[in-house]
Amino acid sequence: MVDESKYPTRIAPYGLRIPPDLKVRIQTAADANSRTMHSEILAALEEKFPAQPQLSNVESSLVLLKFALLRDNPDRAKTLMALRELEEDLKDLKKHIYRGLKAED
Repeated sequence: MVDESKYPTRIAPYGLRIPPDLKVRIQTAADANSRTMHSEILAALEEKFPAQPQLSNVESSLVLLKFALLRDNPDRAKTLMALRELEEDLKDLKKHIYRGLKAED
């Protein structure tokens, strides 16, 4: 089953001119991978331009890491210090990202 959130059907088509020799190579790869040319092109683009991790995922991972380390690590003082540093780095990263987004507006 196709993941509709990944490939929504309401995306406007994009016309792309492909040189004949490249088209043959794409079709050959698609056949070898049991895919359509469209799917082969999307797979190549996803590989070349992977999705950037979402900040919310990083924050969720940090929370899970915190619980795991505090539960399993006997040296809680060092663990807490490392987590605080990580949290500060994450805050700095957020500020940097938000500044970048505002600059683009």
